[in-house]
Amino acid sequence: MAKVFYYAVLRYQYSLAIEEYLNLGIAFYFPEEKKIVFRHPHDLSRIKGAYPKFEPKFTMLYLQHFVEQADRFNLKWFRRWFDKDDAGRAKHSNEYNPLNCSSIQFGRIRTVLKYSDDVNKIVDGFYDLEFPESVWGDAR
Repeated sequence: MAKVFYYAVLRYQYSLAIEEYLNLGIAFYFPEEKKIVFRHPHDLSRIKGAYPKFEPKFTMLYLQHFVEQADRFNLKWFRRWFDKDDAGRAKHSNEYNPLNCSSIQFGRIRTVLKYSDDVNKIVDGFYDLEFPESVWGDAR
């Protein structure tokens, strides 16, 4: 059986009506390694520039919560966020949302063939695709 991993991008969706969003972070699940990784940029000023009412202070607390849960390998908690609906999108309920922030949601969950045994290499590569250093700066 082919080895796979899963990832989904966490997005700030300013307006549900126009489906406009900016990426906030990226979550990975490596079932074979029993490892969860969540990475995000540490500077959210670009979002503040695009959406003046955006509050980066509270969003950073929210993102830190994801990092803590991933570091603890809280798979039960994580699966509730990473659970798929019929359309393949990550779903969650407000009871698992520490800030009750419905404008922050995971996008579609992607299944990828594992092309390397080095989890950090995979995470770094996908992070750089979603968050190029020229835009976000180095968040590692």
